[in-house]
Amino acid sequence: MNRTLLNLNPIYEKESYTLDSGTDILRKLRSVSISASKIQDLQIGYQLKNPALESGSSVELVPNWFYKQDGRWHAASDAVNAKTQIGEERKSS
Repeated sequence: MNRTLLNLNPIYEKESYTLDSGTDILRKLRSVSISASKIQDLQIGYQLKNPALESGSSVELVPNWFYKQDGRWHAASDAVNAKTQIGEERKSS
């Protein structure tokens, strides 16, 4: 008998997410110097996150936009947030 090492117990929390439109996410990516002409694909998917300890969940799947560039997939929110944080750090220096 084969058994998996993962025990997935679904937790059905009703949480609502709203994603930007494709046009809006492309505009945000361009604003952080990611050229739309270099994006090979753009899709909605789920990002695996570690939830807060007090939530009692092991993992959390969060919907997000992903873009493919140079054959690799990247989370659009990570790219936008990283560039924004860098800009904020420069302002406070």
